[in-house]
Amino acid sequence: MIHIWSKWDKNKYEHLDETSKKDSLIFCIEETGFEPDYVYTPHRLLSDTSYSGHFLHANRLPVPDRFEIAQGSTTEGRILYQGNLVAKTFYADINTPHIIQRIEWLYAPNKPYRIDYYDSQGFRYAECLIDTEQKPIVKNYFSTDGSIVLSHNYYNGTCFEIEHGDKKTIYPSFEKWFEHKVTQKIACFEEPLINRDILILTNSDQIESLEILIKALPEFNFHIGALTFMSDTLKSFNDFQNVYLYEGILPDKQEELLNKCSFYLDINYYGEICDILHRSVNSGLLILGFNETLHNRDLLLSECIFSKETASEMISFIKETFENNALFASYLIRQLQVTI
Repeated sequence: MIHIWSKWDKNKYEHLDETSKKDSLIFCIEETGFEPDYVYTPHRLLSDTSYSGHFLHANRLPVPDRFEIAQGSTTEGRILYQGNLVAKTFYADINTPHIIQRIEWLYAPNKPYRIDYYDSQGFRYAECLIDTEQKPIVKNYFSTDGSIVLSHNYYNGTCFEIEHGDKKTIYPSFEKWFEHKVTQKIACFEEPLINRDILILTNSDQIESLEILIKALPEFNFHIGALTFMSDTLKSFNDFQNVYLYEGILPDKQEELLNKCSFYLDINYYGEICDILHRSVNSGLLILGFNETLHNRDLLLSECIFSKETASEMISFIKETFENNALFASYLIRQLQVTI
């Protein structure tokens, strides 16, 4: 199954069952450099060769003569030159203390001009240059030989890959580059990487076109949860073999379904419950809805909004997206941008 998250979440991963853990492809657009090896982050998507190393401990950081390293607290330390603060070191949130995750080089107190990023192998995989107003100028990603392989310009938003010192491909945004790399990565998988599971959470039995959808998509499982008791109208859907009802659904079951399902349908009338739309975005479910039932239009892509008069278009969209891993992934990345 494809999981595209804004950032690595250990708790979310632990909620996956063992089969899902084994078969999942996990992509995170934000990174710390200390994600597990099976998580694809921007700098790991750039790595065309494997490398091995070890944590970079603060006392092993190479610095020029007359520079002094002060390990400091469990979260950060300092680099001094002739007693003056020239940089702050920030440590990874792991069991081993004083492992460098990033270094902020200062031109004045608390005003960095450059930030260096390190990963769990002690490799400086990126740098970000900062202007005098403390806004990022450009973030460069490095290959293992120290060459720049990707550059993200924050002023105009563009992102370009570099090969042998020359610009190779230019993208209108970092997100477009990430989308390209993710779809490129999963293109080699012919089998669907999407689950045939659809989630709906509601405290109302008025769910637009539910029976039409259930009958038109017999190969998909519909998981319908409610915080309260369900009406006889809603319970009647138990007669369908592809419908699973969860009366008085608890938080743990909600998390389990968020990690199991690939689609969320925002098609119930009345209120949204359990902040389910934001949670669906963060859990990597593609949200679809009807114009007449939307609870937060800003979270949905325009392609994923349909009229209740054309439920058949939503049905076709689900079928087509399920059959196309790359298309599903691109939708998820675009959807994720609204909350980053």
